Amino acid sequence: MANKEYKSIQEALKSARFFASPIELIDQHQYLKEKPDQIRASLFRASLCEIARIDDLLKGTVIYFSFVASKDPIFSLIKLLRNFQVQLVPHQLENVEIEVTSGSDFMVYKNYIASNITLHEFQKLRDFHKYEYSQIEKLILWFDENQRKLGVTQFLYSLIKYVDTHLVERLNKHRKLNKNL
Repeated sequence: MANKEYKSIQEALKSARFFASPIELIDQHQYLKEKPDQIRASLFRASLCEIARIDDLLKGTVIYFSFVASKDPIFSLIKLLRNFQVQLVPHQLENVEIEVTSGSDFMVYKNYIASNITLHEFQKLRDFHKYEYSQIEKLILWFDENQRKLGVTQFLYSLIKYVDTHLVERLNKHRKLNKNL
């Protein structure tokens, strides 16, 4: 992968982090004309779109990788969530309290989860036929369980880190192979 493509991927990840960051904090910006719920949903969508954009950036590179063709369900989930968001229904982010325990410390903090992601709605996606019903069901359950543990902001951060780590590993493998040739 050329430096140019790598920089483009890092820029997409940086943008995804940028869009995810204010989701929890948008209520503090009282000068905004839009409703905070609409802004939060837009930021969630923008972050997902930036992560999924990496799939397009990788096409035609020396380490060709496709999110959808990948056997890794997390990459499929990213693409499906983005498509769901863009093609069908904007996510509705619901305010929830998340309990966190660290050693003997216990905290409850306010966060948001995407509350309108259902199997019924997912069936309307154009790419739904590429998966088995049970696969989509498991992906949605996994997503819901993890976003309820973390909130959407931390969930997006963990997706960003996962994608970055996976791509760096692929890039390093490619570089090692080319040195040996």
